[in-house]
Amino acid sequence: NVEHAYALPICKLHVVISRAVQQRWGRRRYHSRYLDIRTELSFDGEEGSCCFVHAIPCLTDNYCYLIIDASVESSKAAAEGHTGLPCCVVDPCDAGAVVAALTLLSDKHYAAFGGLSLEAVLCTHKHWDHAGGNTDLIRLAAAQSRESDEGDAPRGAGETAGEGESDGAQPLARFR
Repeated sequence: NVEHAYALPICKLHVVISRAVQQRWGRRRYHSRYLDIRTELSFDGEEGSCCFVHAIPCLTDNYCYLIIDASVESSKAAAEGHTGLPCCVVDPCDAGAVVAALTLLSDKHYAAFGGLSLEAVLCTHKHWDHAGGNTDLIRLAAAQSRESDEGDAPRGAGETAGEGESDGAQPLARFR
């Protein structure tokens, strides 16, 4: 099975070597620009609801996606409380790239809202080039929150709200 091959150390070494070649001769860390590209999606029939989507380059030829709740309700609450707009990451195969992007995007686009509040990590399937950064992202996000938050600790990996509880109790991380 392909999903088992991607977890092998030799596959991870391939990514490290590919990134080193790209940095040395391509003169850039990732394969495409992303900080100034943002897609806004509005939802028909839902007054005041929209989200922003950022494609974040990962590895040498892959992307993960950052989805930000920019609805009127979330934007107002984040701006007033400076708590960050709620967001999720889809297929974060490169945790380091995602954390760097979240920090940079928070500063560039979302500082007025208190940055971004990572609420969830979503995965479309279990191949390494989609799910390979899940565990590291949770770890790095928790470390980021400990550095930037005063107060309650973020949720840990695998923690979800129980039945009847609000899932918005604590984000995985806040990026400011």
